[in-house]
Amino acid sequence: MAFTVISAIVVASQMPIPIPTGVAMPQKAIIYARTSPGQTADDIRVPNIEKQLQVCQEYCRQKGYEILGEYQDDEYSGRTYPMGCKQAVDDNEFQAYAKARLADSTGHARPGLAELLSTLNDADVVVAIDWSRIARPLSQSLLIDWLKQQLKDARVEIDMVHDDN
Repeated sequence: MAFTVISAIVVASQMPIPIPTGVAMPQKAIIYARTSPGQTADDIRVPNIEKQLQVCQEYCRQKGYEILGEYQDDEYSGRTYPMGCKQAVDDNEFQAYAKARLADSTGHARPGLAELLSTLNDADVVVAIDWSRIARPLSQSLLIDWLKQQLKDARVEIDMVHDDN
């Protein structure tokens, strides 16, 4: 049996490759859920972590989002920064809150939010049931502005299941 070897050279075309119109790639979503310290399972104001994740998963399916990951912080205050955030040191309002309410300002930092922020470059949108799960404002705290800037810098939108604003 004889074999013939054929060599081929492929030359890249200088012509632009047309991109089909009307075909949208699904947006890549990251889900975030958080419960507050001392929140009980029967608290009707905010669902538990599992319920928040279920609601957000269903929301993503309805919107056609591809879920990249889910991050959670169970029993962490929405007034605290993500773990490892240097911004917390410069936020005087947060430091006053931490001193009055928390044993220490780093021990209550949110590891789930820190993980979420580390994956922003892979995502198009962050989904949560409402803004209070992402952050709760202190009157002069820089936390919310800082978080919004992180999302803006990564070109990531935020999409809330219950948008009350």
